[in-house]
Parts: sequence; C-alpha cells; structure tokens
Amino acid sequence: YICNDFLGDPVTTPWRAAALRNGINSSAAFPLKHEEQIIGVLKVYADQKEFFDQEIIDLLQEMAVNISFALNYYSREERRCKAEEALRESEERLKLVLEGSYDGYCDWNISNGVVKVSRRYIKMLGYAVGEIAPTASAIRKLIHPEDLPRVYSILDDESTGILSAFEI
Repeated sequence: YICNDFLGDPVTTPWRAAALRNGINSSAAFPLKHEEQIIGVLKVYADQKEFFDQEIIDLLQEMAVNISFALNYYSREERRCKAEEALRESEERLKLVLEGSYDGYCDWNISNGVVKVSRRYIKMLGYAVGEIAPTASAIRKLIHPEDLPRVYSILDDESTGILSAFEI
C-alpha cells in the first residue's frame, strides 16, 4: 500500500493525529511473507508528500521480497539441519543394532563397485579384521567356485532391477 498524501487519504484518518505529531506525510507498506503466508509488513514513512516514486517503490518491494526469501531460507536451513541430525541419530541406532545383533553384513553396490562389510562378517568367515580388503574382487574370492553361477545369477537379477536386495 502506497500513500503519498497521508493527511489527505481517508484510509489513514485514525492515525492522522500521530502523523501530524511525527511529521509523516507519506507512507508505504510491503508484505513480508514466510512460506506463502503474510507474517509482517515492511512499513516506511516519509516527511514529504509524494515521496514514493516508482524507483523507490521498486526498491522497497525488492527489499521486502529479499527479506521474505531470507525468512524462507532460514526455515529451510533449520529443517535441513534437523533432518541431518535425525539421520545421524538413525544411523547411530542402526549401527548399534547391527553391532549388537552379531549378524554380519556385506553391502556390495554393484553399480559403483563399493563394498562395505561389517567387522562381524569378516569374523564370521574366520578372518581377522583387516585381513580381507573390503573390495569386490576380495569378496568374490571368498565365494566357493561351485556357488559362483548361482551368486552371479542373483547379482544379475539385482543389477537389472528384478531384485532390490538379496540374501545368500
């Protein structure tokens, strides 16, 4: 809302006495939004009539948009930080469950070749931690030659999307 004659605008009648005391002759108000809701107003007063020309209006409008953007960014950042913390807590719980279950796991991402194995998995196979490198080639060497065709068939099904996970 732009009012370039505060004392002559019928909308401002309730505030005229205060405007006279404070030398206000023009005013402008621009909405501040947070997640599409108006939560405040950037209110600017001037002591001159007709103070707010298009250049000043555009500048103040841009300021209000930038403040709104900052409010939204802050909220998104706060939600992201909370989500990251929740993920860290969830990962920690999963780690504790896996370590406490005495189950071993080998997670082999076929598409990028990354292999992750638990300490328990290595111990279950009768090796010491660090004795076997967590690589695809090292894990392949652990598979009995007679089991290779069945394992490769399951891996092919997983890599083509027929299976999303498997257990051997």
